[in-house]
Amino acid sequence: MHKRKTKFIPEWTKEYGFISKSREDDCYAYCTLCRCDVDVSSKGKGSINRYASTDKHRSNNRNAGTSSNVPFFHEATSPQDDKISAAGLCKVYHAVKHHQSYQCRLWNKS
Repeated sequence: MHKRKTKFIPEWTKEYGFISKSREDDCYAYCTLCRCDVDVSSKGKGSINRYASTDKHRSNNRNAGTSSNVPFFHEATSPQDDKISAAGLCKVYHAVKHHQSYQCRLWNKS
C-alpha cells in the first residue's frame, strides 16, 4: 500500500521566512538562504524544522544577517554624473553594435 506524500503548503512561507515553493516538485520546499530544495514528502513540516537545525542552514542564516546590501545604483546629483553615465553607455553601445569582444588575448601569434 502506498503512503500519501505531503505536498508544500503555502502557509509555511509565513511561518518560515526562508521557505518558498520549489520549482522541482510539489513535494519540495525551497530554502532561499541555502538555495536548495528540502524534501517534505514524508515528514512535512517536520522536515523543515529538521533542516532549519542543520549546521549549513544555521551558518547561512547567521551570514545573511551580517551581510550588508550595497546599493548598485545611485541618484545622479550633478550634471557631470549624467555625462559620465552617457559616456559609459556610448562605449557599451559601440562595442555591442560592432561585435567587439572584451576577451583579453595574451598569447603571441608566432
